Amino acid sequence: REVPGLTGRAILTYSGSELALPSDADVPSHPEWDDSEYAKEVQDQLTTLNASSYEESSALTVDDSEIDRYVVLGTQNLRVDENGEAFQLKWAMNNISFAMPQEPLIGTAVQQARNLGWPLDQPLEGTIDLPRDLPSEWNWTEPVQGEGGPGGNLGSVETAIIRLTKGQVVEIVFQNARALNGAAEFHPWHLHGHSFWVVGRGQGNYDAERDVPTYNLENPTLRD
Repeated sequence: REVPGLTGRAILTYSGSELALPSDADVPSHPEWDDSEYAKEVQDQLTTLNASSYEESSALTVDDSEIDRYVVLGTQNLRVDENGEAFQLKWAMNNISFAMPQEPLIGTAVQQARNLGWPLDQPLEGTIDLPRDLPSEWNWTEPVQGEGGPGGNLGSVETAIIRLTKGQVVEIVFQNARALNGAAEFHPWHLHGHSFWVVGRGQGNYDAERDVPTYNLENPTLRD
């Protein structure tokens, strides 16, 4: 997208196909790559057929009081030394930049469970629990370095995890923020090894009282 004049389309034709190539008049129009409004319109049309037929549908009928909610802020931050000098640019969740563990977390969990029993009533060795709430209150559509804002310095670099038990219903709200250069960047999120429902999205700052009642709990998209 950064190379002028490189925009184009290609048609893939399988061997043995008897379909004729479309004419220029039949080629559908395509939105611009940065047309976010069109992208949101398409996303809002994605639903799951017969959502209640999926085992995961039980999560859609749980009372809100029984749901563990995490509000996770994604930010770009500066890591500073003991003198306050910035030396590294990092991405963080709730002001904690992830540190890769020396051993896989599943191995650490198995070993610690053998020693202490399961479920654990304390964080895994070498980890901390990811905070459930935003590190501070702020209008995250504005630069964090603005007057009264939280600033761009990183809180810490640690192996932050979310500890769950089987059958627990968890809601994770992702709140994006502007990068340090003021740009509003889109950061896709995904989850390995599990399915989850995409029950809502929003523009601006997350507000539980306003946004939770608007969730689609009838036929949201099931992602895996």
